[in-house]
Amino acid sequence: MRDDSATLTTRLAASLRDDGSPWAGAALVRLADKGLAHDHVRITGSGLLARIPKQSQMGLNPADNLAYQAACFERAAAGGHAPRLSGVLAPSAVLPRGALLVQEI
Repeated sequence: MRDDSATLTTRLAASLRDDGSPWAGAALVRLADKGLAHDHVRITGSGLLARIPKQSQMGLNPADNLAYQAACFERAAAGGHAPRLSGVLAPSAVLPRGALLVQEI
């Protein structure tokens, strides 16, 4: 089941708050949905996007999927041609697949 914008941003806001993020309380803007793998939400004023998995394209459990994606961003960003990984929100009851916080480009 696909979240509507209000539900997704509410769950992301709770996850940022629960994680003690400095961006807890920031305005969140869901970007246009363009694919099957991730939702993207702008964290206003932070220069970051939350990249929220919709599924694992490799059939991994949520924690392993997020760890794999984080490692990919860390490696790719070193070349200067991919967004920088800024943080990870671990899978939780409120955000079951977690999220990556990446540089908005």
